[in-house]
Amino acid sequence: MAPAFGVRLARACSDLVTPTDRFDRDERAALTARLSTALTPYAPHVAVLDSIRALEQPSTCVALATARPGLFGSPLDALYAALHVVRLSQVHSRTSSQPFIPLLWIDTDKEPTRDSYEATFHSADHLPQRVSLPANYAAAETDSVRACLAQLLGHEPGLDEALELLSPRPGEHVASTLKRVLLEVFGSSGLLVCSPSDLRTDISHFLAQVIAAKPNQLLQQSSAQLAANNFLAHEHPLYPVLVQCTEDGKTQPLHSGRDGFCYADEPGSRTAAELAAEIVQAPDAFVPGQALLPLVQDLVLPVAVRVVDRETLYSEATLDALRSALDAPRAPLVPRLSCTLVDAATRESLAKLDLSVRALGSLGSLGSLGSACPPGKQLEADSPAQALKEAVEEFRALSKATTESLHRIARPLWEFDPVLRPVARRSARDLRRTLDRLCEKAENVLGTRDGQFARHQRRVNSVLVPNGFPQESVEYLLTWLAPSGPAWIHELLGELDPFGWEHLVVNFP
Repeated sequence: MAPAFGVRLARACSDLVTPTDRFDRDERAALTARLSTALTPYAPHVAVLDSIRALEQPSTCVALATARPGLFGSPLDALYAALHVVRLSQVHSRTSSQPFIPLLWIDTDKEPTRDSYEATFHSADHLPQRVSLPANYAAAETDSVRACLAQLLGHEPGLDEALELLSPRPGEHVASTLKRVLLEVFGSSGLLVCSPSDLRTDISHFLAQVIAAKPNQLLQQSSAQLAANNFLAHEHPLYPVLVQCTEDGKTQPLHSGRDGFCYADEPGSRTAAELAAEIVQAPDAFVPGQALLPLVQDLVLPVAVRVVDRETLYSEATLDALRSALDAPRAPLVPRLSCTLVDAATRESLAKLDLSVRALGSLGSLGSLGSACPPGKQLEADSPAQALKEAVEEFRALSKATTESLHRIARPLWEFDPVLRPVARRSARDLRRTLDRLCEKAENVLGTRDGQFARHQRRVNSVLVPNGFPQESVEYLLTWLAPSGPAWIHELLGELDPFGWEHLVVNFP
């Protein structure tokens, strides 16, 4: 596909061309040494070691994706990023004599949020429950969370094995746990997994070069060009922070302003050249913000293709002028795999609700399932259930009216002979009780039906659009490994079209 604003989307292997090698032998040797040092403690599969050695060879490139760390395997989008680069590398290797090495970058430089150490799971009744760990957790705290999950998900047959794989081990933090998990799941496919700390020297070196090029003005220039072509910034996510300082365990963003860059509430500022000099002097203290991360990645690594979230394509385009100024590489992009997992119980609930995944519309845009139900399936809409409610109300009214009528009609009987009075009263009472029992049974049936309907709604909501968000952004890998094990991951890997743009629906047996 022809590039637009410096962004080129690859639709087939023929769109992936090995870029001009920017690394000499010594630079490649240093890169592979750093990756080897970072991954050796995980005792990786021999295929991972082969991938590291392959990067020593001239022109060997990587297929790169970025993921965020999180508890218990992280949200599913981290798995999909790893799965996609692995599959992309496999497919490309069949058509090229120069295969790509799959590499997943775990973005630990992004300031941690509550979601980094918290996760939401659903009970058997599809009620959400949030579990969390402190940033500096101890083994005892990990054990207590595992006990909570065992109680919450104890009905799943593979829970013990899933927890053993996904739970943090002594000395691990959330990023190193994710690294270990992905190396175990995809190690045989040669996936490399790195975090910024593994390549800090290279990152700081190129970050200083990027800052010295005065990126503020160049980013604004690209944004103006996009706006002139009716691409509006407010319709797309942008990351205003270009650099962050991480001294003393705290992350402070440097904002664009005054003569260049400044901290919040800082009276002065520093120019781009001054900040670049600070980065050179204290390389471990500064990290790239989300706006500059893709560019820095392309400079640090021999990237031939990057797998990206669809939502980041606009921010990729804003780097156009900055890449030109730095003569930086422009790797083609492939939108990352996006899919929804559906188990048998959820399919049954969809059928009961007369819905399909497609009927839910844009996944993640629904705050509740109710807005997606067809009119005939709304609890309060015209339906057999509504007709039954109206019939019960009529029976209640009939019961009351009949009793009153019987007392009125029977008055001449007991006035003629008092012996008939208790008989008339008993007959009226029995008739009313008969009608009331009928109404109670109808209401019980309706209550059961409504309860089942609400349960189906809760299941579909909690599985397909949890908390109103796309499943892949908030559902955790543990949720899907506990019932099914990891076999489905490799089955999906074998079926995936790495150039397909469709949102996939994966049905579990």
